[in-house]
Amino acid sequence: MTNARRTCLKVANLAVAIALLATAGTAWADPINPGFDFFSTPASVGTQVDLGSLGIIPLEGVPLPGLPSGIDTVVARKQPGPPEGSTGQVDIELVALHLTSVSPIDLGGGNFADLHITIDNSANYYTGTTAKPDGTGTGPSYFNLPVPVPVPPSTGKMEIQHDPGPSPAGGTMRACFGDAAGCDPTGPSFGQGLGVPGGGIYSDAILVVPGGDPSNPADVLQAQLAPPIVLASMGTWAHSPYPITGGFGLTAITHMGPHPAVIRDYSPEPSSVLLALVGSMGLWGYVRRRR
Repeated sequence: MTNARRTCLKVANLAVAIALLATAGTAWADPINPGFDFFSTPASVGTQVDLGSLGIIPLEGVPLPGLPSGIDTVVARKQPGPPEGSTGQVDIELVALHLTSVSPIDLGGGNFADLHITIDNSANYYTGTTAKPDGTGTGPSYFNLPVPVPVPPSTGKMEIQHDPGPSPAGGTMRACFGDAAGCDPTGPSFGQGLGVPGGGIYSDAILVVPGGDPSNPADVLQAQLAPPIVLASMGTWAHSPYPITGGFGLTAITHMGPHPAVIRDYSPEPSSVLLALVGSMGLWGYVRRRR
């Protein structure tokens, strides 16, 4: 074999090696797929609602069926996130939420009631038992929560900055549930530019007899649609190993008020970090607080 031929073969082999490395680098990059973010609300974090004349009512989460213990809130990211080294926006929706008063509320005159706060749009996010975080589910409801008064979807946007680097490297995020009028005033570090028409968090507020089942109409004293919440946030994330999360897991979040709750990983024994959650949910003049 001539020296020229050997040189050509070496150059060709080097080109193949470079191409393989480039392909491998692309394959090994950690994508962000559509997925769910999970939260829990133990009584110890001090989540409360202000019912005006009825006083401030402590709340705690009611675990959602079919998920690791303690999860009471699910948020969907409906599109793939940006590739490494870039920033992009995805639609988000609050898929399911169930909170209840820690103890019965004194309504006066010797009457008491439990309060339940519910959202369930999971029929659009599951087909049978298969999760569809992109919102293409065909139902039925996976959680089957009581929502006696139909509620609009709880929608918003999340902006994700995806830093380059191997897992668990992630990046930063900011998000807002609300429309432009609600999100823009929160500023560029939070929800500015992330509002969507009709956006916000919408829920049912249900009063039931003490110990009653909000799914049983005989136990329901009153149910109504609560006014929407505008909720803006910013924080950090890292890659998650659980497919249902789409390779994305929140590690810390700051909202616009000192109302912490708990971020939950999908793991059966998740590590938790505090999440500050702000927003007002007007039912009979009350403000929902997570603090």
